[in-house]
Amino acid sequence: MSSKKPYDETSRARDNVRRGVKQSNYLGTATFLGFRAADPFLQYGILSKGWANPLIQKAGGGVLPKGPPLITSTPFDSLGLSPYRSILFAMSVGSMLKQNTHLLTVQQEEMPPVSGAVIGCFNALFNSLNSIFFICSQTSASANGEHFPQTPLIVGSALYAVGLFTEWFSEVQRAAFKRKPENKGKVYDGGLFGLSRHVNYLGYTMWRTGYAMAAGGWTWGATVAAIFTYDFTQRGIPVLQHYLEEKYGDQYARYENAVPYKFVPPSGSKPPSPLSNPSDIEPSRNQQIRAPQTPLLPHEEVLETFPPEPEPRADDLTTLAVDREWIASLRAAARDSAAFGGSDGVQWGVGGLVQRLEEGVGV
Repeated sequence: MSSKKPYDETSRARDNVRRGVKQSNYLGTATFLGFRAADPFLQYGILSKGWANPLIQKAGGGVLPKGPPLITSTPFDSLGLSPYRSILFAMSVGSMLKQNTHLLTVQQEEMPPVSGAVIGCFNALFNSLNSIFFICSQTSASANGEHFPQTPLIVGSALYAVGLFTEWFSEVQRAAFKRKPENKGKVYDGGLFGLSRHVNYLGYTMWRTGYAMAAGGWTWGATVAAIFTYDFTQRGIPVLQHYLEEKYGDQYARYENAVPYKFVPPSGSKPPSPLSNPSDIEPSRNQQIRAPQTPLLPHEEVLETFPPEPEPRADDLTTLAVDREWIASLRAAARDSAAFGGSDGVQWGVGGLVQRLEEGVGV
């Protein structure tokens, strides 16, 4: 028996999700949605209205002048943001939409009001730091001497897009699996979770890093990457793993063996896929195949040896290895018998034998 203390006595206090408490909290949900929905307005105020300019100037920094507004002939033009600032504003909107959609359609755990406010403020803080570092001329990624689009913007935007998609898609895959009644009590080990046991945390770290890099350049991007990598590997993942070990027991231990990467998967790894049903596999002689056995996970494999195929019986002409030249000789003998007046019985017997042999070897 494990000597580890229960999750409720130790790890729950360090967890920011009420794991196992699957119920609605309308006030908490409304609080989170409200805080996150307000964030794009805050970022627009910093990027366009100069809300953070006094803070930057008081700290001895300079404020980056606005660039020409983006022209798209759409209502978006009314924002009056430059192309660079438009991208940063879109990143704040995209992250807000992803997180609010996740709470409404994917997350089953309760969102208490306090947690909704804390998580909402936490995201607003990091997004605001991104906007402030961008408009500060000493730290802005746009002030690196390159023309638009600058390299940090290109790399950061790619990280943001891939990371946001990875986090969203992995969680949607898992939620679809969990909704099926036949999967109740099972560990989800498919999809992107076949690459890493906490691939959604990796996705979050990627888009957070990309957002920061696009706004504040390489140094700020690397700082944010280090912050979230440390938090997930030292707190988030160990806490969640403690909960999953208690909930799933040996099943989760097998998942750990099958998918050993808890955060960053190695380059070139592929999600494992369950093997076919053993009854659908046609084994060859003395062949060993790998087939899953209940209740093993799809990743686990056992060797099943099939007995060698029986040797063909001598009375089964269709399985004998027959030389085609011999068949040709029999065919010629049948013709000779007819030519020299052989009996009908002999001709019929030789001809029938030839026909059976031809059918057996496909000549």
